[in-house]
Amino acid sequence: MIYRLMVVAAIFSFLTLTSSSIVSAVENDGIETGVATSTSRLFSRSLEKAKRGQIDQALELAIQARESKPGDLKAGIRFIETIAEISKCADTDEAVGVLNEGIQAAAELRQMQVCDGSQDPTLGFEYMNSLVSLGKAVRGHQAETTSQLFLAVGDIANNLYSNPYVNPQAIKFLGEPFFNNAVGHALNGDGEQAVGSFRRAIEVGFTQFDRVNDEPAFDALPES
Repeated sequence: MIYRLMVVAAIFSFLTLTSSSIVSAVENDGIETGVATSTSRLFSRSLEKAKRGQIDQALELAIQARESKPGDLKAGIRFIETIAEISKCADTDEAVGVLNEGIQAAAELRQMQVCDGSQDPTLGFEYMNSLVSLGKAVRGHQAETTSQLFLAVGDIANNLYSNPYVNPQAIKFLGEPFFNNAVGHALNGDGEQAVGSFRRAIEVGFTQFDRVNDEPAFDALPES
């Protein structure tokens, strides 16, 4: 189980995935079909299935929703967010398979510069937040993958911080991403980088200081 996540994490790290679809939808009575079915409704149905414990059908619906708009970046981002939510309803073994799909999707979008925060602010924020959600969901299964996702979050947050097209009022929303980036560095044992990211989080408006004491990744850092 852990090995499977580590393999997918390596794929994410080196960004070797192509932009083609990784999996295809499986024919199933629980899958909605037809051109009249909206992508949004498919994602909603997916979450409904997950809440009922029907994880396989939930995953298939999410995949179908994404494939209904091939190449659509927003659909890809919503797919990642949906995967994170589905995994919360799954048992450990099921969650691993579900999360693998999200990690692969995140790796595909990672290759597209338009999502990295240096260009389109909206896509940058949405993709960054989807990685935060995925990282939190993965954390209970594999810390290394979580670290990689949170480090990617930091890259996007830094790009958005420097992006002249970002509304200054939106900078405060980078506090949470920078905090999670600090966690990512801490999980890697890099205390200096963790402190730097935490300082940046405070700079942009992060105020939930109690979370520092509650974060086990910081406890594991060597005292300096």
